[in-house]
Amino acid sequence: MATERLSMRKTREILRQKLELNRSHREVAASVGLSVGAVSATLVRAAAAGLTWAAAEQLSDEALTERLYARPVGAARPRLAPVKDQERRDLLEVMEDRYGTRSTIMTSQLPPTKWHDHLGDPTMADAICDRLLHNAHRLALKGPSRRKEDPATDK
Repeated sequence: MATERLSMRKTREILRQKLELNRSHREVAASVGLSVGAVSATLVRAAAAGLTWAAAEQLSDEALTERLYARPVGAARPRLAPVKDQERRDLLEVMEDRYGTRSTIMTSQLPPTKWHDHLGDPTMADAICDRLLHNAHRLALKGPSRRKEDPATDK
């Protein structure tokens, strides 16, 4: 079942508290009554859209929705982009909050042996990988990709 989009009021409040007031994901989540994951997902969309608080504040609700959620028809899937410094810090913050207290499920098409290179900063990569991989149960799937199959022939 798909989750409902956040109200524009909550979305704007998340962006304001994180981008203008520089509050932690946990503080923002508690303030707006959402999970840390919902806050993180909103901020990932904002980062992908290249939004700053100053820009988001000036946009109408419709324009902000378009920037955060619209994807041009026929647009190719984005390639794996380099991880920015703020994204590394955000991921580490979420992993530190969850480490030893909650389960975390993560999926990746990038093998863990390449995570350090992709994350960039060696110190941050070590900290993130330590929290993700320590005591982890890994399931490596093998076999052909289902994406390459012709959907018309699947029964």
